[in-house]
Amino acid sequence: MNDLACRRAKPGSELHDGDNLVLRVGTRRKTWTLVWRQDGRVRKAALGTYPEIGLAAARAAAQEGIVRARAGFAPVAPPEPTTPALPPPRGTSVKAVLKTYITRHVRAESRDPDQIEWVADVLLAPIHERDATTLTRRDITKFLDTVADQRGGPSAYRAGSVLRAAFRFSVRRGDLENDPTHLIALPSSGKPRERILSDLELTAVWKSAVPVWSRLARVLLLTGLRLREAADAPVDEFQGEQWLIPAARMKGGRPHVVPMFPALQFQIGDLDGARWVFKSPRRFDQPVSGFSRGLELLQRESGTEGWTWHDLRRTTASGLQRLGCPHDVIEAILAHRKPGVAGIYQRHDFLPERRKWLARWAEHAQSVDRAKSVET
Repeated sequence: MNDLACRRAKPGSELHDGDNLVLRVGTRRKTWTLVWRQDGRVRKAALGTYPEIGLAAARAAAQEGIVRARAGFAPVAPPEPTTPALPPPRGTSVKAVLKTYITRHVRAESRDPDQIEWVADVLLAPIHERDATTLTRRDITKFLDTVADQRGGPSAYRAGSVLRAAFRFSVRRGDLENDPTHLIALPSSGKPRERILSDLELTAVWKSAVPVWSRLARVLLLTGLRLREAADAPVDEFQGEQWLIPAARMKGGRPHVVPMFPALQFQIGDLDGARWVFKSPRRFDQPVSGFSRGLELLQRESGTEGWTWHDLRRTTASGLQRLGCPHDVIEAILAHRKPGVAGIYQRHDFLPERRKWLARWAEHAQSVDRAKSVET
């Protein structure tokens, strides 16, 4: 027996939970009944009605009633269930469930709380205001399908994993009676991509001339940033020789500094009077959007295919490695957090080194010969 079965039970039916608890369904009400055998006779006692008394409270009352009956006392109806045993009132939002999970569990137990908070704040933002008590498996499946279509399978998998963990935590605490993520098949996380652009593709993309999109691709190649970390950049993040990206816009949940150098400054361009670095061609008060269409235009213009926006980031990392850039500098460029104790005590940001190696990578990206591969 579960709560869903109780809600859907038809008049005239009976649901049995073990040997002693029965839910009898009439035309007007659903009644919990305690059933036990005493002195060779089957005896019954009413415990209350559903949903005023939920399944968990009825089970507790049945156990108590059996103990009292076998001790020679008459079973008594349980007292009114306390607040934790009742389903939460309507209006308990998914955002509240996520906040409780992060505050009470993630920050104390997780090795990577920033990543989980980013998933909760960004990937799960579209369902923040949904009522957690009425959310269904179908609602969640449709939402995860949308995330997969827009951001890819791995992002949908991460969103589903965090949502499932948050609901399970709330049920264990007694904040929620039901977990709508139960039995949901999460989207495939997919195999890690290994695609990088060849030298010919790198040259073709670099020399393309699609308004907004070609410039965005070049900035991604020059910085190693993730797509939205660059595409959503407001002008006020650029201060002198640094591009200061706040924690709220970084996947890792930590602020990141991108050193400016001539090639990058040229691609960013003149920012006087602008609000966004990459303005939407249709809505000038918003940053660029429609990334799938932009990628299609860029590949058509450059005569390339089969790569994604994120593959530009992997191309930058691999290209720096081929040029001899130290591993720690590449990790700093990619804004990766060092694992374990190293991440706590090794705080050097490698800013001068990053500027030097990104400038060398920019020089290579602009001068690579179509006819030969890069010399390492």
